[in-house]
Amino acid sequence: MISYRIAIAVTALPAIIIGCSQQIHLLKSGVENWNKWRSENTTVIPDLRGARLDSANLREADLQRAILDSADIQGADLLGANLWGARLERADLWRANLKSANLGEADLKGANLGRTDLERADLRGAQLDNSDFRRARLDSANLREANLERAILDSADIQGANLWGARLAQADLGKADLARANLGEADLKGANLGEADLERAILWGANLDSACLVRADLEGASLERAHLHGARLDSVNLRGADLERAILDSATLWEARLKRADLCWANLERANLWGAELQGTNLERADLQEANLERADLQDADLENADLENARLQGVNLEGANFGNARSFYKAKLDTNILSEIKTKWPEKLATVWDDTKQDWVIDDTLLEQVKKPDWHGW
Repeated sequence: MISYRIAIAVTALPAIIIGCSQQIHLLKSGVENWNKWRSENTTVIPDLRGARLDSANLREADLQRAILDSADIQGADLLGANLWGARLERADLWRANLKSANLGEADLKGANLGRTDLERADLRGAQLDNSDFRRARLDSANLREANLERAILDSADIQGANLWGARLAQADLGKADLARANLGEADLKGANLGEADLERAILWGANLDSACLVRADLEGASLERAHLHGARLDSVNLRGADLERAILDSATLWEARLKRADLCWANLERANLWGAELQGTNLERADLQEANLERADLQDADLENADLENARLQGVNLEGANFGNARSFYKAKLDTNILSEIKTKWPEKLATVWDDTKQDWVIDDTLLEQVKKPDWHGW
């Protein structure tokens, strides 16, 4: 055990780092002895880098601010341990038990956390970039504002976790379970969420630009004001999801399931919605300029004041949809029967254009006269 003479010598100094094998032996001798020593030497920062602590019993150990870079902590029991502000860069925590542990503001860059149990752990503000969480348990963990850029979370259990404001750019979350997780205002730019479970997840204001969500389950999820520019959402399940004012320009939603989703005020300019399920979907005031809606099912959809200028609507099912209330069909590609109906009942919809000078929609009278002519059959 470290002598009292050494302990007394360091207590008067700020944040002294002491590194010796005696500290490792002391830690292995038992958490009670270790915690007592820590309480008597509050200014000492334990240097345990490279320590072999695999399968050690470290329940409720006081390891705050400890240096554990490259340490072997595989299979260790750290239930309820205090690792606040600790350094664990490149540490190996495979299969470790970190349930309810405090890892707030800890540095775990490049650490191996595969199959680690972090249920209800506190990781607020932690540095976790480039870390490996494959098949880890993070359910109900607090990762608010944590840095997880380029982290691997493939098949991880993250149900109900708090990831509000977390940085997850280019992270791999393929097949991860994020049901009911809070990802509000999180940065997921370029992240892989393919086949992930995000049922009823909160993604309010999240940045998902260029993200991959192919075959992901987002049923009932909240994506209000989310950014999904250029995102890949092929075959995604967004039934009943809230996408009000979401930005989905240039996104790919090929055969996406959006039944009864709320896309009010959403930006879908140049989006690819080929074959999408949009039955009963709210598209009120949505921007669908140049969008591809070929073979989409818009039965009973609400198109009140939607902008369909230059949209592709061949083969679309509009049964029961209020397409007559759309704002504009100028230059839209329509089936002959739909075009004929619009021309007969609402010809002004084919001549309504945006006026940059007035910053408003106007009816082009010259164009309207042309549209009304018997020999006019579309663009």
